[in-house]
Amino acid sequence: EALTVGMEDPPARSKLGSKFKRQNRQKRVMDARLFGELYNFMVISARVVFDVLALIISYGHVSKERAGDERFPVPITDPSDTFRIRTVCTILISISEYVTQVSSVRRLKRFLIYFYRYIYSKPFLPVDVKYSIDDAVEVIAPTFNKPTSQEEALAAVAKLEEELWEQEKRRTGRVAGVGGYVSSSSEEEEEEEE
Repeated sequence: EALTVGMEDPPARSKLGSKFKRQNRQKRVMDARLFGELYNFMVISARVVFDVLALIISYGHVSKERAGDERFPVPITDPSDTFRIRTVCTILISISEYVTQVSSVRRLKRFLIYFYRYIYSKPFLPVDVKYSIDDAVEVIAPTFNKPTSQEEALAAVAKLEEELWEQEKRRTGRVAGVGGYVSSSSEEEEEEEE
């Protein structure tokens, strides 16, 4: 729990807040590396890793299409801040050799789609961050078809969410056009394999 609390970049609440954030970034990168190594040594599961990765890119982040919507909170970080991207890249590189199970690879590809949506929500990326992203994705998923624009990333997320919605309908037994219930669940079978 203590490891995930500091990784989402809390807001500056005092005069020393921004200085505190800058000083602790290297420590957070080391925590991210440690987190990846915990997965490598099978201390934590792939589900935990991908849940934390999703938290890093979604906690306190308000995308452009949701800006101004009262249901979504005010963003915690500056829209031009790229520290979360660096943290995700660190974790991805550290777990790259050990993401081999089919279910983990599937989760990885799902995460990368959301990650690219997050990346394209940034108004500007420094060159070193672009290289870090390219290196991480090349190491962990060399065959991944990367979106090249925000529109492509949003379309990929919409397509993925539609597929996940259909899978959930089949899993819960409400398959469109077919009566009755589906007895087996592919997600539960994947979890048993791990």
